[in-house]
Formats: sequence, C-alpha cells, structure tokens
Amino acid sequence: LDPRSSPKSAPYGLIDIGSSKIACFLVGTGPENEIILKGYGYQAALGLKAGNIVDVEAASRSIRSAIHSAEVMAGVPLERALVNLSVGNPTSYVTTIETDLSGRAVEDDDIQQA
Repeated sequence: LDPRSSPKSAPYGLIDIGSSKIACFLVGTGPENEIILKGYGYQAALGLKAGNIVDVEAASRSIRSAIHSAEVMAGVPLERALVNLSVGNPTSYVTTIETDLSGRAVEDDDIQQA
C-alpha cells in the first residue's frame, strides 16, 4: 500500500497501537512524488496493559484521540490507514449469554452480570 499511488489530496494513515502509546501519522506525496508527513498525533495507550487490550472503550478513545490530532494538524480527515497492532497475542471469542428478564427492561446489573 503505497501512498504515492493514491490521489494527492487524500493522505494515507499509519496507526501504531502499542502497549504504552498510540501513534497516528498522515502521509501524502509532495510535488516530486516523495512521501511527506502531513500530520501526526499520539496518545497514551489507555485500556492496554502488558500487551493486552483490557478496556476496549478506553483503548478506542486513545486511538480516536491520536487520529483526531493527526487530522487537525493535516487539515484533512483520515480516510484509510495501515494499522500495526504490536500488543500481546490478540484473540477474539464469540460468547453467547442468556438471562431471564421475565418481561422487564434490561438494567445495569443485568449487563454487569453478563
């Protein structure tokens, strides 16, 4: 994925998700087709501990914050990116949870129990 092959008006994002920080770089091309840095942003990696994602919401906020800073500096929105996830051993699981609500609305306690 070469940023030199994309339209000059659309910078390409490089996002590095590490255990201690999240970094986002927006790169584009210069007048002679060279790669230039348009903007960057970084944020402490909240929600990550010892190479593992322990809080998805906090990690998501850190990633969005780094991206936003890069977009503001570049003056354009991020439309596509290459992401490097250098933490732990990322895995995902599909889990099915059932609980009897007896016709009542779902409450915070139900969600915490699940």
